[in-house]
Amino acid sequence: TSRIPVREALQLLHRDGWVDLRPRQGAFVHQPTIREVDDVFRVRTLLEVESTRVAAERADAKSIKRLRKVLEAGTKVLARDDEKELVRLNSTFHSHVAEIADNHILAGIIGRLDSRIRWYFVPVVRSRGSESWKEHRTIVEAIAAGDPERAADAMRVHAELTQAAYHAAREDQEQAEAGLG
Repeated sequence: TSRIPVREALQLLHRDGWVDLRPRQGAFVHQPTIREVDDVFRVRTLLEVESTRVAAERADAKSIKRLRKVLEAGTKVLARDDEKELVRLNSTFHSHVAEIADNHILAGIIGRLDSRIRWYFVPVVRSRGSESWKEHRTIVEAIAAGDPERAADAMRVHAELTQAAYHAAREDQEQAEAGLG
């Protein structure tokens, strides 16, 4: 591969916030600041709460069945302790909720946030795993009951607990690094 496509790829990764380019030093994987993470979680919470509210209004038996199937798969994967698959299924769950809401703009914006959310979820998937899937179940039951407010509240709590878990994991990591230095 020549330098031009590599440079263009790095520029795209930099533009999207995945890579930091430092003159005369090179390209480095971006380490998000707490503020960046909080900004993403705030936007995610706003979007997903609304998506869940609308999903509760529009869900039908087929869409509820799809969500319950993801819940079942998540429970099985939890028992196997497969972190990579848990992250994927978590994303699938949230994607399905957005699809049920049937708002293509909302689903598209949530979809664009998905890779960031996955990145931030990886460090907490083990600590959040079991509770996260219980929260998913609460969300599904509220959607199935056709209760938009309860569904939205459950999604808000879920998103906020994940954000808090990220903060705790980050603090633990920083303390461990400080102890090593």
